[in-house]
Amino acid sequence: MLLLLALLVCPPSPVDHMAVAVRSLDDARVTYGNLGFRLKQGRVHANGLNNAFAKFESGDYLELITPERGANDALTTKYVQFLERGEGPAFLALKSDDVKGFRRCHPQTKVQRHGKAFDILTFDEPNLDWLFVIEYLDPVADDPALFDHPNTAVGIDTVWIAVARYEEIPHGDPAIRPRLVADDSKPIVGVTLSVRSIEAARGAIRLPESLELAIRIDERGRSFIVPPGSTHGLWIEFLERN
Repeated sequence: MLLLLALLVCPPSPVDHMAVAVRSLDDARVTYGNLGFRLKQGRVHANGLNNAFAKFESGDYLELITPERGANDALTTKYVQFLERGEGPAFLALKSDDVKGFRRCHPQTKVQRHGKAFDILTFDEPNLDWLFVIEYLDPVADDPALFDHPNTAVGIDTVWIAVARYEEIPHGDPAIRPRLVADDSKPIVGVTLSVRSIEAARGAIRLPESLELAIRIDERGRSFIVPPGSTHGLWIEFLERN
């Protein structure tokens, strides 16, 4: 936990995106459409990975991704092995404007260039193989219409990380999320998304009537949670802050 908190401040590295591994991208697109997201279609990569994105105006995003051709390199092998344990959040990317500077702060890392698009910094520590830092060399300019989600989501507020217990990794201090059981094989647990309107968010979601989306009120504001059984393995909290 202390290491992960240090990664967020040395130098400052906000969340860039979360990669959610799914078995069927077509099914996941339908699911996330029913959750009120407007999705951007990705592409099939040379190694067979295919993806789609829920982009937010804050600059971060959720990535739905699947290894359509199975395991044929190191990355697709990781996804295949992850999916053998179930769908869900497989990787978390932090954003940096200077990964080489980041590496001076964390020397037990390596940097690889991916074409002309971005540099990726990964950690030598096996327990951090789910985390990487990305520096975009050629930033993508998305159509602002992609940010107009029916659920009014505007960005990633908090990422939930599994340690001894589930904890939140926000941009400030961590706060315990009680009553959940950690799974050591899947360090990333869930995400809190900021929304403009909690009523609009709940109204935009089309899920089985048996799933009650009760709005809770706490010191942060108003929120409700969609469990992983309805999201391809990711706890999603929608939060309208005070």
